[in-house]
Amino acid sequence: MTLDRAAIATEMRTLIADLRTHLDAARSVGVLAERKDAPRPEAIAPSPTLPAMAAASPTASGAPEDALPPPARVPTPIASAWTSVAEAARTGAVPNHVAAGSADAPGAAGLAAIAADLDGCTRCSLCAQRHSVFVGSGDPEADLMVIGEPPDEHEDLHGAPFAGPSGEMLDRMLANVLGLSRPKVYVTTVVKCRPPGSRDPLPANFAACLPFLHRQIRAVQPKLLLVMGRAASHHLLGLRSLAREHGQERSWEGIPAIATFHPAHLIKMPDDKRVAFEDLRKARQHYDALGGRR
Repeated sequence: MTLDRAAIATEMRTLIADLRTHLDAARSVGVLAERKDAPRPEAIAPSPTLPAMAAASPTASGAPEDALPPPARVPTPIASAWTSVAEAARTGAVPNHVAAGSADAPGAAGLAAIAADLDGCTRCSLCAQRHSVFVGSGDPEADLMVIGEPPDEHEDLHGAPFAGPSGEMLDRMLANVLGLSRPKVYVTTVVKCRPPGSRDPLPANFAACLPFLHRQIRAVQPKLLLVMGRAASHHLLGLRSLAREHGQERSWEGIPAIATFHPAHLIKMPDDKRVAFEDLRKARQHYDALGGRR
């Protein structure tokens, strides 16, 4: 049997980075379990007033900068450029390169075509042990698109992204901070099948799935992307460290984007709920400024 040493080395680096991140978080609170006084999901609630859009969000220690392989596409974040991107999204102007690169029809028709292409997908090794192929759910013309991490075992068995406890927390985030219900947004995942043992997907898995995610974004044409989790923010937006770069103003093909922690992470690391809350408040400000519907 021939071992793919490069793939094994990449996976080991990722596992080591994850372990360091969890240990750093554990040291910061002094325990490995949730503290009794830590904020619960119910604490993610709206505030009477929103902070200024330029306010700095809290930061936390994260994994080493070289812990992740280079993403396939790394955008250059420039604050002034993001302003023009946001204005184009607010007025409904779609950049030429987005329109030219969109082979699918917009909205439900385009998403149906993507779902048909994903049906019974065997483009990578994840097809061997999965139960479900994840496409997405929600409003096909949503102004907010939520992109999450690869599905875990619970989600794989239910055949839907953000199921179980993670889904319950996402619903609270959307309702209590963004003022949106799940049916009003479009939700999908960065990888469409569950990796065995819920391990991190291999580069070949991302290479197989990312084109479908890109097609989904172009079909929905949201005003704002909310990217949740380390893998999703790295491979879609080029973030090297979510712990350091969460809440920053990014974009993908002319669509404004903000990254924050995944609900599954917040369940394990409850102190980060405060950080995620600030990211979501910033996302709401941008969503409202872009003319997002409720």
